Amino acid sequence: MKKNLNFSEWLGLVTSVSALYSYIYYYKYWRFFGINAYDYFSYIDALQHSIPSIIMVLTLSQALILSFTYHIFFDRKAIVSFYRYSYFLAKTNHYKNVLKQSIVLFVLIILFDYFLRWFLNSGMLSSTAAFIVVVILSIVLITVGALSFSYFFMLNGIRRGAGIKNNLIVFYFFQIPLLMFFSSFNLPMVSAFYFKTHENAQVVFKEDGVIKTKRLLGITKDYFIMMDDGRGIVRKTDALQYVIYNEN
Repeated sequence: MKKNLNFSEWLGLVTSVSALYSYIYYYKYWRFFGINAYDYFSYIDALQHSIPSIIMVLTLSQALILSFTYHIFFDRKAIVSFYRYSYFLAKTNHYKNVLKQSIVLFVLIILFDYFLRWFLNSGMLSSTAAFIVVVILSIVLITVGALSFSYFFMLNGIRRGAGIKNNLIVFYFFQIPLLMFFSSFNLPMVSAFYFKTHENAQVVFKEDGVIKTKRLLGITKDYFIMMDDGRGIVRKTDALQYVIYNEN
């Protein structure tokens, strides 16, 4: 089994996860409004969301590189102590416990998706309070899940005999695709809820000869999607008169 993952392979992994993230994001985002995204949007539309993801990855990569560099050059004692302790744990049952913990966290991230749908539509809290709660819970679950899996991969590398350099790189940089993958389960719904509760534009259209105004959710060449009684409604752009964009 190959012990090292070179930069091009790692970049390919991140790119693949970014594309998967975009596809899932679009589907789950519009599902929140009761709409099947790919009936009206193309996969190219979804891939365009890879650009913010890639920017996020590059920013996170820089932060992780700076953190890694700091520990290597200015706090080597701490990182060596951390690695020695991890080396000891890799030879014990803790290795299996980390795997079980990681699997449990992954299941929680998936189940949290169902909780989000119920909670955001329950009206238990104000829209602002509900948004803050779900953002905090999502960030905690996603971050802890990514850390747990990347730590397991590092322990697995230690058990397979990989060197300290490779194992630490795995611990730091495998968090990036993991963060992106895990965030695709929850953040699209959080983003959709925020968009639903913050008006950005109104669409003016004609229906049965009557001019009406509704909240605009999205628009393509052939369709526009509006909010009507809490649901997403799709109309042909033939009926569209104009769009009023509100000031931010």
